[in-house]
Amino acid sequence: MRSFSPECTLPSEDGVFVQDPNVRSTMSIVWSSLIIIFLCTWSILHLNVPPQLRPLPPPKSSWESCRRAFFQAWYPFRRKALWMIFVMLVPEYPLGLAIGKYWSARLSTSRILEFQRSEKHESEAEWTLTHSLYADMGGFVLKFEPSPLDMGDVVGQDDTSKGFREFANRHTEGYPHLGPFDWNPHKDHYELARRWSRTFVHFAGASRFLMGDAWTLTSAQLLKARQYGIIAALPDISEAQIRDKSKGDMLVKLLALVQVIWLCIQLAIRAATGRESSQIEIAALAFAVCSFITYSHLVFQPKDIQTPTTIRATRSPDYDEFKIFMAMRPTELVTTPFGIRTYAMSSPMVADFSGSPRLHRKLQLSAGYGFLAGLTVFGAIHLIAWNLHFPTQVELLLWRVSGLGVTALPLMAGSINFVSDAWEDSHGWRKQVSVVADLCVGIIGLVVFPAARVYLLVEAFRSTYYLPPSTYISTWVANIPHIG
Repeated sequence: MRSFSPECTLPSEDGVFVQDPNVRSTMSIVWSSLIIIFLCTWSILHLNVPPQLRPLPPPKSSWESCRRAFFQAWYPFRRKALWMIFVMLVPEYPLGLAIGKYWSARLSTSRILEFQRSEKHESEAEWTLTHSLYADMGGFVLKFEPSPLDMGDVVGQDDTSKGFREFANRHTEGYPHLGPFDWNPHKDHYELARRWSRTFVHFAGASRFLMGDAWTLTSAQLLKARQYGIIAALPDISEAQIRDKSKGDMLVKLLALVQVIWLCIQLAIRAATGRESSQIEIAALAFAVCSFITYSHLVFQPKDIQTPTTIRATRSPDYDEFKIFMAMRPTELVTTPFGIRTYAMSSPMVADFSGSPRLHRKLQLSAGYGFLAGLTVFGAIHLIAWNLHFPTQVELLLWRVSGLGVTALPLMAGSINFVSDAWEDSHGWRKQVSVVADLCVGIIGLVVFPAARVYLLVEAFRSTYYLPPSTYISTWVANIPHIG
């Protein structure tokens, strides 16, 4: 690898103000961009409340105490680190997730306030958007009176029975070195879940989350539990108390904001003075824009809450009520990243209301189109590098094609999906066109789009070794406080 070491003139006497050199290095470009990506992805992670663990017996030795302390810190850190890596690879996902959660929470908040205007219990707190977002991240856990069930006594060798047993074993075991989850199979709820799964075979797995004595309910499901009398009142916790539980780090957000503002000024000044910027700086700008749009929908959502608020149930639901709770189950966009075992027993996102397919579809579309909007914005920003220097003309052409593809393909896929949904109940040639359209969306989503995204990511790093000399000429922006 060839390298170049610039030499700067040192002052000849004491008592002088030494300015920054008029050059910048390859690693200063890379590190300042990576710091922006890291700060933005870390600060927008608003993960669900993890399940609670039963306390273990007192440690028998100092070694066991140290081991428990390590794993108590390791499990949450690993969970957040893996999500951060996932968001770095797919920064549009949290944007769609945030939009879906925000509109779902707004809708459920209006429904609950409407209910409270006529039937508010004296012990209930005034419901707010923060309450709904807190509920939708697993902040409220409904605990039922125990009804012990030994899963070893459950008969049946079909896939559904095996799935119920595996789920129960996994959640009663909990985590090594930390203890079992505070969750037990509930005999009455198991019978309800088993009965429901026989009718809705394709969604049998979803009923496992409601087969225990602890239910993590969304805000919409909480309203139903209150209307059915399963809980006597909505939780008596104020918005201030919820925010007090939140661990949002304003310093990290402030550092991210300062770094992004510095990057924007840097790119603008370089463009105005005719000095080249690097592709990795453009990529960092794309991450920053997506992150700030995401965070604008997360302002009212608590962050890094580790312990939920427990609500005591007055009774268990009957089968008709259980069906409503299952109809209002949350909907996921993607599964847990890297295939790791989920750290929460449910993952509320976009809740259905009263089993209304039309309303549920509307909420799904808000998240889906938010995801597509994030894809489009992320790709469009890469087009800023349209006329930057590339190692070869082929790489320049591939960057332009990939940038246009990442920008346009989500719009094409969204349009095709919209037409497909409009014709999905039709017959004849329209139904055939709908099938072909779904196939095209699948090919775009699984082959073309990922290839373009991977190229943009790889080329952003590869091109840093082939930057033109003007890229290394610094500007007065280097004197503005920043990290890198």
